[in-house]
Amino acid sequence: MTTPVPDSVPNAVPKPVPSPERWEEARLADALRETPRGAFALSGAAVALLLMCWFAIYVFVFLPRGGVG
Repeated sequence: MTTPVPDSVPNAVPKPVPSPERWEEARLADALRETPRGAFALSGAAVALLLMCWFAIYVFVFLPRGGVG
């Protein structure tokens, strides 16, 4: 049999305390929210560097040699 809670105690039910597993889930969610932005920035920088190097080789090596034929 359960004991009735008096009406004079409005917050008789304690609030659940987050467990360490929930903290880890929150940290994981934060990391997964931030990681794609960094990956896209890194891949964008790598592609930009690749295109700049290709353009420099094209301008300074292939154009001075002249056309074929």
